[in-house]
Amino acid sequence: MRIQSFTIHGRLHGMNEIIEACRKNRYAGAEEKRVQQAICFYAIREHRVQPVQSYPVTVSIEWVEPNTKRDPDNISAAKKFIFDALQDAGVLRNDSMKELGEIRESFAVDKASPRVRVTIQEE
Repeated sequence: MRIQSFTIHGRLHGMNEIIEACRKNRYAGAEEKRVQQAICFYAIREHRVQPVQSYPVTVSIEWVEPNTKRDPDNISAAKKFIFDALQDAGVLRNDSMKELGEIRESFAVDKASPRVRVTIQEE
């Protein structure tokens, strides 16, 4: 069993930010996705996450927010950016149910150090 992890410092935009961007300009949503996905991609590269060798995997995401203002469902919408970046980086071959056995999420608050911690566990 191999376990890899990486941390995205700061917080990713959630569903409310995406909706707000799309209301301003119909192309803004695509640009927002590109920017958020790039943040994830660089964190993956920075931590030198290697391609998965054994599927399915369990992915755990710890969302650490600076406060309790955002709802968990709004926050967790950003997992789309994470999974697409994992594919772009060549870590996951796909994000379908064949590759992802389980997705676990937890939420915490740390005013001084908001972050997103992603752990990939191969069977």
